[in-house]
Amino acid sequence: MVVSHFLKWIHTAKVSERAAAASALARAYVDSDLPFEDRCAAEAALTLLLDDASSKVRLAIADALSMSHHAPPQI
Repeated sequence: MVVSHFLKWIHTAKVSERAAAASALARAYVDSDLPFEDRCAAEAALTLLLDDASSKVRLAIADALSMSHHAPPQI
């Protein structure tokens, strides 16, 4: 699954790469018609990314989700 590879990758990625990837994942969550299983995995990954040490990553998620009515409520 793509999300599991993503979660392994974020441990070695630079802040700018993590922020860009977090934004892309958040946009895919709200803009794509993901299958239920992938949607759940993406939601879990976004939830984990809220604990990223960099505020740039958290801001990227917030920017991508802020105007969507489909954003996960816990995020």
